[in-house]
Amino acid sequence: MNLDMHIHTTHGSGDSSLKPEQLITEAKKSNLDGFLLSEHSGGWNNYSVTSVFAKTGLFAIPGLEVNTIMGHILVIGLNSHIDGISNIRTLRKILDQKGGLMISAHPCRRLFDAPLNNANLLWPKVSNGELTPQIASEHPIFSIVDEIETQNGSNSSIENEFASKIAEIVGVVGLGGSDAHSSQGIGACYTKFDKSITSTEELIEAIKSKSFTPIAK
Repeated sequence: MNLDMHIHTTHGSGDSSLKPEQLITEAKKSNLDGFLLSEHSGGWNNYSVTSVFAKTGLFAIPGLEVNTIMGHILVIGLNSHIDGISNIRTLRKILDQKGGLMISAHPCRRLFDAPLNNANLLWPKVSNGELTPQIASEHPIFSIVDEIETQNGSNSSIENEFASKIAEIVGVVGLGGSDAHSSQGIGACYTKFDKSITSTEELIEAIKSKSFTPIAK
């Protein structure tokens, strides 16, 4: 089952031009079976997801992309903002209570810019030449999250490769998602799950059991 684990639509992301109807059309063209609606501001709930996607043959669940003090986190099991979740440890506590998951989104984005772009919250004080995957893997974020996005459709191949090396060191598989904000790029990266998934609970269990593979086209 092919799921794009990082999608933004006009329903909950102010920087997206991707309408849900366009997502449905383009997802089918891209051989996707579904997606995580990882909106910046929430907006989706189980009712709205069912009303839009139930008859499309596509699996969709609501999620969030949360901007924390340690970078962006994709969240499964929470679809609206709660006070304090910009603190990653508060977010972890809430997700533990709800049985949800946290995924470090595009952790190596802009890492190889010259000079290093401080927009990457994980590595604001480390120059490119000093950072190895082993050193990077020791960042506290990777002991807090459940998974790492290693194939991001808006990242460069070198950024994704570095994230993949971190994932290998910390002992996770790595997830794939397009990070699409328009009809362009949908399905450029996705996650291939070993079994069919029909609910948020099944998706969480599949990730916990590591029964998936990140894919980049």
